[in-house]
Amino acid sequence: MASGQCFPWAYENLPDARNARLVHAIVHPHGGKYGARPYAHAWIERVGRVYDWQSVVQGLGPGERGWPKKFFYEVYRPTAIRVYSYDDAQERPWLSHGPAKLVR
Repeated sequence: MASGQCFPWAYENLPDARNARLVHAIVHPHGGKYGARPYAHAWIERVGRVYDWQSVVQGLGPGERGWPKKFFYEVYRPTAIRVYSYDDAQERPWLSHGPAKLVR
């Protein structure tokens, strides 16, 4: 699995819709196939579902139908959550690079 692809994918695929959000966080997944070490992650939330690069592009997890939000949060246990609307994200193009490249 390529590391860091979630940031540009989530930024570029965020729909211009009132009910869609770009989310950045540190995830702490339970062991097993989802790994065990915390890492920075990005995804899209829309209408109670979570869409991330690993699921939609790589076919891991539920695929294109997305995760139920509650289940995603139980599995990945995100912390340091930052949520951006479409307009907020468009004003901050550096969000596509992830937190390591964040310029203030």
